[in-house]
Amino acid sequence: MPVTIDTVVAFSHHPLAPAASEPPPERRLEGTPRQGTANYFTDSTRQLDAGFWESEPGKWHAVSERNEFCYILEGYVRIADEQGNSKDFRKGDAFMIPYGFKGTWQVLEFTKKYYVIFVPESR
Repeated sequence: MPVTIDTVVAFSHHPLAPAASEPPPERRLEGTPRQGTANYFTDSTRQLDAGFWESEPGKWHAVSERNEFCYILEGYVRIADEQGNSKDFRKGDAFMIPYGFKGTWQVLEFTKKYYVIFVPESR
C-alpha cells in the first residue's frame, strides 16, 4: 500500500474511546486508578505504538520493557526510580522512559497523555 496523506494519523481528527483498564492488583501501591488507552497507530513490525492514555490518581510499580515517549496533555504525575529519586511532570511536559526502568508511577491529579512506545526486538 502506498504511503500517502491518507495514511497520516491525526489523533484529534477521529478520537477513539479509551479502552478501560487498571494496573494489576499485585503492582498497585495506592488506590485503584481506572485508566483508559486508545492506541491510534501500530507499525507493520508491531514494535511501535502511538496513542492516548488517561488515568485517575493512584500509584503502582513500573517496569519498562520498552522505550516510551510521553507528552502530558493534562494533569500531574511523579515517576520515581528504585532508589527513591523522582521527577514530576505536568501539562506541556515531554519525557522519555528508557527500556529497563524500574520504579513507580504516581498519578497525583487526573492525567491525560500522548505516548509513543517502541519495543526492541531483542531484549
